[in-house]
Amino acid sequence: MTVILALKGKDHAILISDTLEIRGPNDGKYRHLIQKLHKINGKWGIGVSGSLDGLQIVRDFGEEKIDGLSDRNFVAVGQLANQMLKAYREKGFSDECWFLLVGIKEDDRPFIWMWSFKKEDTEVKIQGPREVPSGNAIGACNHGALYFSREFQRDTMSLEQNVLIGFHCVAEVSKHDVRVDRPIDVLVATAKGVNLYPESQLPEFVSRSNKINAAILDCLSAEGLKLP
Repeated sequence: MTVILALKGKDHAILISDTLEIRGPNDGKYRHLIQKLHKINGKWGIGVSGSLDGLQIVRDFGEEKIDGLSDRNFVAVGQLANQMLKAYREKGFSDECWFLLVGIKEDDRPFIWMWSFKKEDTEVKIQGPREVPSGNAIGACNHGALYFSREFQRDTMSLEQNVLIGFHCVAEVSKHDVRVDRPIDVLVATAKGVNLYPESQLPEFVSRSNKINAAILDCLSAEGLKLP
């Protein structure tokens, strides 16, 4: 399991992910760190949950621009998703997996797309892709800690604000879900390109996330409150 959260602002879209991978049979589980966010098609960012096979397909496609994709964003996303499905089938993969894709449209507006692969009868089929709003997630997508983004995130927020709220959400999920753990990776897509930031490069965001919890705890102290 994992959690990957997608947020967008006026001129950017971001993915925030944990890095825990659990391998092994039920009688012997082992924890590993793995990068779940990747650059793809030269200008987009993608996150994968549910299967290492999905990550392998993403790695096979590489980071560079993919020849033959349409110049129209919504067409190109569909082409990419279906090319990945074809490669998934050709390798004989069958695990269910989910994808979140972020980037910038031709008119400089950010986008978030989602799709999944699922075996039905004897064939792996695709669900989507579909464009989704800010705040969508894959993996532990209904965890209560994601409440922060759904309650407080706004499309007018700055890039740094969105990184902070997304980081805080995933950090909180990692405290309570044994299938999710830190360090946290952040992928940022803007008109200038795609950048990936490991948690080690974000000490100020780590500190501010801790301060958010301290502030909430202080407000819950109920100091000075009395029932009538």
